[in-house]
Amino acid sequence: MPLDASQPIGVRIAHAASGRVRLRLGQRLEAAAFGALADRLAASPGIRRVVVRPATGSVIIEAATDQAGLLRIVGGLDFMKVLPPEKPVPIGQMAKFGELTLDRKIRDRTDGAIDLRATLALLLLAAAVIQLFRGRVAGPASTLLIAALYFMEESKP
Repeated sequence: MPLDASQPIGVRIAHAASGRVRLRLGQRLEAAAFGALADRLAASPGIRRVVVRPATGSVIIEAATDQAGLLRIVGGLDFMKVLPPEKPVPIGQMAKFGELTLDRKIRDRTDGAIDLRATLALLLLAAAVIQLFRGRVAGPASTLLIAALYFMEESKP
């Protein structure tokens, strides 16, 4: 989208350090709009250097001030609105998504013959056999075998 002078651009602070801040734009801009944004930022008092990265939607601003001073400069710009940080995705939700993605990829590559649980069962079974050949029957081999059997039972349709 082109740069609209009537509405401030929403940005989130991705990273801030003394003399440098990286902002993520809350909207997509055309390459020409990024150039116009860079020009407006560079003309702002206190700002030394501006680097725009249209591919990632980020803007890096450098100034000869500390972190707090730079954040005051950015917050005081009338054509930008600093948005609150996004809430991180809960780790449990991310792990479940990763598990489902991995399961789908394994099923796709094996034409549905094997799923994630069956793959884990095979890996644990192989580890148990290795431990048996090493003579470690009571410890690691039996534990690995029990875990493999659990996953085999869970992967049944």
